[in-house]
Amino acid sequence: MSQPLFFVDAHCHLGKDPNCLVTAPAVINSANSGDWEAIFQFCSHHSKVIPGFGIHPWETDTSSKQTVLRLEREVLNWIDAMPNRTHCVIGEIGLHKSPEKPPLERQHFFLEAQLVLAQKYFLVPCIHCVKAWQPLQEALLKHPPPRGFLIHDYSGSIESLKRFLSNGAYVSFSEKSFTRNPQKKISLIQKIPTNRYLLESDQEYPSNLQAYYQTVARKLNTSPQKLVKQMNENFINLFSSTK
Repeated sequence: MSQPLFFVDAHCHLGKDPNCLVTAPAVINSANSGDWEAIFQFCSHHSKVIPGFGIHPWETDTSSKQTVLRLEREVLNWIDAMPNRTHCVIGEIGLHKSPEKPPLERQHFFLEAQLVLAQKYFLVPCIHCVKAWQPLQEALLKHPPPRGFLIHDYSGSIESLKRFLSNGAYVSFSEKSFTRNPQKKISLIQKIPTNRYLLESDQEYPSNLQAYYQTVARKLNTSPQKLVKQMNENFINLFSSTK
C-alpha cells in the first residue's frame, strides 16, 4: 500500500495553540532555547512532526558553553524518550552577518559546537545563513554532517549552491521569499537536482501550504501531484531516519 502524500513543511516554528490540528509532516525548529521544552512536549504527542533543538545565531550573544550542554541534554532526552521515533534535528543554527547581530566570530563558535553534536548523534542540522556563505562552507567542511544538512530559505548564489550540494546539502525555499522574487527562486530550483530541494513555510505550524505548492508547480511547468510526491520523498530521505 502506498504512503499518503502531504504538503510537507521542511522548516517551521511552534504555534501558540498546543491543541492545533496536526495536518502534515513538518520540522519544527526552535527560535531560541526557551522553545525547547514546548517543542519537545508538542512533538512527543504528534508523530508527524520532528523537533528541532538549536541555538539560533541571533541568540548567541546570550548563550554560553552551558547552553550547549543544555542542548546536548535536550537531544539525549529526545533520543532516550522516543527510541522508535525519527530523531530530532539540530536547528535552527547558523550564521547571520550583520552589524545588528552578534559578532560573526561568536556565532561561528556556537555553529561549530552544534555541528559537532550533529556528528556525534547522527543528526541533520537545519541551517540559517545570511551573507556568510564562505564561513559556513568552511565550518561544514570541518565538521561534515553525516546524514546531510538543510540550508533553509536559501538566498545565496548559484556558485555557492553548487558547492553546498556537492557536500550533501538540501535546500529549502519559503513561501514568503518565493513571493518576493519568484523568478530568482525558480531559476535556482531549476538548477537543483529534483531530489535535493524542499518547500517550507517558516511560519507557525501548521500552515496551509497548498496554494504555495500549486504556485511552484505552475512555475516549474509540472503537476502539483508530481511536486507533492517529490517533496514527500525528499523529506523522508533527509529527515525520516532512526539510525
